[in-house]
Amino acid sequence: MNKRVLSPIVHLFFLAVLISVGLPTFAQEQAVEEATEASDSIVVEEPKISFEYTYDREQRYSVIHELNGEIFVPGGVQEGNGKVQYIEAGDVVIKLNKGSVNIVGISEEWNSFELVQKRQDVKLGYVYELMDQKARPAVLKIVLDEDKFVQLLYFQSKAIGEYTFYLPQRTAEEESEDEAYYTFMGEYFYRDYSNLVDKKIVPYKMIKNVDQTNIPERIPKSKNYFFEFKDDQVTTPLGTFPIKRAKTFAYRLPGHDTVRFMIEVELKDKIKYLYIFLDYKSEIYFMEIDNARFFLRN
Repeated sequence: MNKRVLSPIVHLFFLAVLISVGLPTFAQEQAVEEATEASDSIVVEEPKISFEYTYDREQRYSVIHELNGEIFVPGGVQEGNGKVQYIEAGDVVIKLNKGSVNIVGISEEWNSFELVQKRQDVKLGYVYELMDQKARPAVLKIVLDEDKFVQLLYFQSKAIGEYTFYLPQRTAEEESEDEAYYTFMGEYFYRDYSNLVDKKIVPYKMIKNVDQTNIPERIPKSKNYFFEFKDDQVTTPLGTFPIKRAKTFAYRLPGHDTVRFMIEVELKDKIKYLYIFLDYKSEIYFMEIDNARFFLRN
């Protein structure tokens, strides 16, 4: 296993995985497709893929379907009973899709596994029962602590063996600073736009452009990104916009099983809409404006 950098084959495979599981934005789904002419002189560059570690107390998973679409980037890997190897961010990437699991960076041949079933284990966490391309069984166990944070991931298959993936830890001071600064998903509950008025929300992660990637990146505090809602305007990381109207819909977003409602905020600007997707608990799942998505801490 490469301990420093993804090989070109693995890199291309993972890019293909992102494209295959990537979902169009809500705005794209509503837009009318326009015909464009290709030019031989135009060179289309592949988007650069960058990764950050997933930390052990970064995201809480209270129910198993909250793992759909999640990406884990461990900081350490142990093969069998061997020594733990510390790895760079992106050397190993674990992607939990709705019907499959991708483990990139361990084996170039065996990196995609079909999901047979998934279940909760009250003593352990969550168990994904898998099958490789030759119909041989495999298993991925996601071990949680008592607060429902991921401690480690354990994988075993006949194809590539047994691996334990460890998430790096942050200091208590770093954790405390994040808790004080970023807005948590469960901090507020929303039914419509009126519940947002006079509230300031500080997102934790973002996808800069969902046309290029579906990998959220942590937002540094130095960016000072926030959303602030008023009766007649909304301030976002992209600017402050006057509001024309806001509506709430029951809405199911393909690929995001927890989404139940959407607040559509129509803006009086060239950027026409801000979309706020709510989960089954009426918490903000993510916000989308001009192809950028913003996520809260959980």
